[in-house]
Amino acid sequence: LQQKLGSAGDGNNSLDSDRMSKIDEMTTAAERSRPMYDALPELIHRLESLQGLHSEAGKFSNSLLELDSLQSQLSVQMKNNQSLLNQTKQKFQSNLENINKNFESLFERIENVKQARK
Repeated sequence: LQQKLGSAGDGNNSLDSDRMSKIDEMTTAAERSRPMYDALPELIHRLESLQGLHSEAGKFSNSLLELDSLQSQLSVQMKNNQSLLNQTKQKFQSNLENINKNFESLFERIENVKQARK
């Protein structure tokens, strides 16, 4: 690459110094990255082997979000059910008191009828 750039630079003097410095920077960067080329196949292999794990982690994360949403819904339903239970207990207590009063009234009337027959 450097040889081609060098020969292009010799044949074409119209390139200004700014362009030449940019080209030199790019070739320097390419040379610095050369040692990483050997690690690329191993890196690609590791990424491919971890792809399934990442996919499962994504599914697990989605499952956790669904569980959190479901837990929130169940919490709201539980509060509603607790409220309904408390209302039912109050109504049941009130109804029980009314039933007792009705029985007292009934027994009182029965006693009055018994005494009236005597």
